[in-house]
Amino acid sequence: MERYDAVVIGAGHNGLTCACYLAKAGLKVKVLERRAAVGGAAASAEFHPGFRNSVAAYTVSLLQAKVIRD
Repeated sequence: MERYDAVVIGAGHNGLTCACYLAKAGLKVKVLERRAAVGGAAASAEFHPGFRNSVAAYTVSLLQAKVIRD
C-alpha cells in the first residue's frame, strides 16, 4: 500500500494550490477528486454548443435567454 504525507480531498483550484505547496515543501501528496476533471469552480464547461465559460462564473446568469440562444 502506497503511503503519503498528506492527502488532499478535492482537486479544485484551492486543493491543487494546497497540494502544490505541500509537494514543494517536500511532502509526498495524494490528491483525490470525484469528478473526471480537475479545477472545480475554475474549470470551464460548454453551457451552449460552441460556448465555454467558467462553471462558477456569475456572468452567465446575467445573460438574457435570447443572448444564450443566439
